[in-house]
Amino acid sequence: MTEHDRNCIEALSQLFPELSPTERNVAILNSVMGMTTQAIAKQRGVAIKTVETNFQRAKEKLECDSLQELRGVVVLRILARNMTTSLR
Repeated sequence: MTEHDRNCIEALSQLFPELSPTERNVAILNSVMGMTTQAIAKQRGVAIKTVETNFQRAKEKLECDSLQELRGVVVLRILARNMTTSLR
């Protein structure tokens, strides 16, 4: 992952103020970058269980019943942001 990619992830993080920085990061890495729980854990240098806990907390805060729904919410907010920005 390049520095530019990290900057893009940071910019997207602003769309999820209700999540902690770590919850935002794992949700975006999974939803946008397609990274698995294992890959995220390896990249962050944490246990898989830690990433799973971050996913669980993000799902609760965004009122999602599944990881698939969480991915959908992440993508939806990004698309909505892009649409509203392009209409200005």
